[in-house]
Amino acid sequence: MYEPDGWLILKFIDKYNEQNFFHKIFGSWSGNFSTGDSWRLSSGILNIDSGVDDKNYIDWPQESGSVYRLYKQREGKLSLYNENQVNYIIEEIQKVNYKAEIISLANIRQ
Repeated sequence: MYEPDGWLILKFIDKYNEQNFFHKIFGSWSGNFSTGDSWRLSSGILNIDSGVDDKNYIDWPQESGSVYRLYKQREGKLSLYNENQVNYIIEEIQKVNYKAEIISLANIRQ
């Protein structure tokens, strides 16, 4: 189980067919002097409704079989380095006919 220090949900949308989209979790881990920050992009949320919602967190299974435990108060809490990585992903995905946007947990089912 992955428990990121901070996280975002990215929605990837086909530029030519906006009905074709998928969600991934961008997980952010804070490092220290010797290790630095790190990040991981999930394989993809299996189903929006597959998350097990607790008062403080949601456990979300991914296509690979892994599970991300996302503490609700950590949504959007990224280091500057990891924020730059998200922006890079959003820019680069446009080169392969997709667009990406950050979507909040509150708005994911809309």
